[in-house]
Formats: sequence, C-alpha cells, structure tokens
Amino acid sequence: MNTFRISNRKKITDRMEDGSLLIMMAGKAPKKTADEAYIYTPNRNFLYLTGVDEEDVVMTVKKCGDELKEALFIKRRDESKVKWVGETISPERAKEVSGIDDIRYLDTLEEHIHGLISKGEVSTVWLDLEKDNFASPDQAGMIMAKELKGKYPQLSMKDVFPLLSAARMIKEPNEVENIRKAIAITREGIYNLIRNAKPGMKEYQLEAYFDFVLKHEGVKDFAFDTIMASGANATVLHYVANDARVLDGELVMLDLGATCEYYSADISRTFPINGRFTERQKEFYNLVLKAQQAVIDALKPGLQWSEINTIVHNVYAEALKSMGLIE
Repeated sequence: MNTFRISNRKKITDRMEDGSLLIMMAGKAPKKTADEAYIYTPNRNFLYLTGVDEEDVVMTVKKCGDELKEALFIKRRDESKVKWVGETISPERAKEVSGIDDIRYLDTLEEHIHGLISKGEVSTVWLDLEKDNFASPDQAGMIMAKELKGKYPQLSMKDVFPLLSAARMIKEPNEVENIRKAIAITREGIYNLIRNAKPGMKEYQLEAYFDFVLKHEGVKDFAFDTIMASGANATVLHYVANDARVLDGELVMLDLGATCEYYSADISRTFPINGRFTERQKEFYNLVLKAQQAVIDALKPGLQWSEINTIVHNVYAEALKSMGLIE
C-alpha cells in the first residue's frame, strides 16, 4: 500500500466539505503531427495524489462525513495498441502504485459522476483550475468544470489548486531524498560538461555532454529546457537556442537540471570556456559568489523572499559603488 500517496490525499480531503467530489486528471500529450504526439509528462498535482505516471487516468474522491470513497479510472487494455505502444497500467499495478482499491475503467467515468450527482450525494466539485493568466488556454480541470456546470448548473465548483500548492510546499523525507538525487545527477552532468569544454565548440555540443550523463543515469524528463549561453547570449534570461559558437575568452552561463521521480534540480553556473578567468571576469564572479554565500549564511526558517533579495542587493550595491559603476 502506498502510504505516501494516501497521506497526500488526506491533506487535501481534510479541507473539503461534506458532499464534495474531487476529480483529478493525469492529462494527455497533445498531438504533434500525423500519428505522433508530444512526449507525455504527468500533471504533477495528479502524480502527487496518485503516483500514476500514465496519461488518460482519472481519480475521484467522494467525501460524505468522515467517509471517503476513492476510485481510479484507467484505460481498458487494447490488444491492437499494445503491439504499437506497449502495455497500459493494469488494475493490479494501479492499485499498488496509488493505494486506491477501487479500480475502474475510463469509459465508466461519466456514468459514475452522473450517478453521484443525480442521487444528490454530491453538491460541490473540486477540480484543479490552475491558470497562469486571463489569456492562457484552459487545461483539463477548467474544461471539465465548464462541462459539468453546463450539464449540472446546481453544482458548486471549487479550485483545489491552492490546497495542493500549500501541501506540496512542505516536503516529506522521501521527496527531499529525490531532490538530492536530482541535484547529484545534475552536478555530475555539469562536471562532465566542463571537463570537455574548449574554445570553438557550439553551445549545443557542450549541452550534449550534460545530456549524456542524465541519459546514462536514466533521467527521462529534464527539469526544463537547458540554457547554455555564451558571451552576450548570457544576458538573455531564458535563452534556449544553444546554437552559437563559444569563442576563446568568453564565459558560458548554464542553467539546467535533472529530475528524479519528477522532482527537479535547478542549478546555474558560469565558467570560462578556456578554463581561465580574466581579472575583470574574476572580479564579477567573486562578487556573485559573495552574494550567494551571504544568502546561504542568512537563511533560516521564517525569512521572507524579500529579505533574501535585499541581502543580494546590499552586497551588489556596496561592491558596484566601490567599482565606480553606480553612485
């Protein structure tokens, strides 16, 4: 039984009122072209609650008083698709991974939801309604909310995203260990990259040395697109073209990360492509290092982000004034 996922669900359902139904969806990779889709990566909130790393899976939890009725809806095994893309998750595996005993098939989901609503067992539906901004496209939770509200206008809709965000901010020991592993793999990737770096290489060639270590360690999903920025490219905060030639004397700024069980590392480092800092480069490198160390020394529970930012600003201001760059 997966006690970690069960505990995660309890953190959320404890905050839900009687007569609530939580619906969480794994998501689906969008179509790329012809019969090819983009690489699937699970919705992290769904993964947090179920542990299931497979698209087109839905979890429901009905709360009636102190009683919770959980169900997981998976795809039926399709013999023809198995030959092309492999097996989908079995009921036994789904139960093992999620800690949910009631495993059903996806083609019964609508009937299940209708039954709960029509019998008056559910008056409030909780969905993941995460939305970056007004214009961002609707995700699975928002699409489901609109459909349910159109069919059952008596329902009250609530957003579970804030509850999940608050719960996921505090990491359990196994989560911390996954983050440490992701950092360790990232570190080795950086070392491999620097060991093989030399003037005249393309940024993507440097990136390849990092990628090799991650693939060797079985990392399937990078934390984000790697930034490998040399020279002036490093002034573009989210530069990802990674196709320029790195000239002798230039610095390379990298921002990258591996994942472990979908927990991410995020490390940024700068180094000289020829292995030697100029005096000016060294001066600024050491200034950034000083600010970083000041933040590390100051970190403690309860410190606000704004206070951390102020520490950096103060270190920079003092140094930049002494350099004559600001007043």
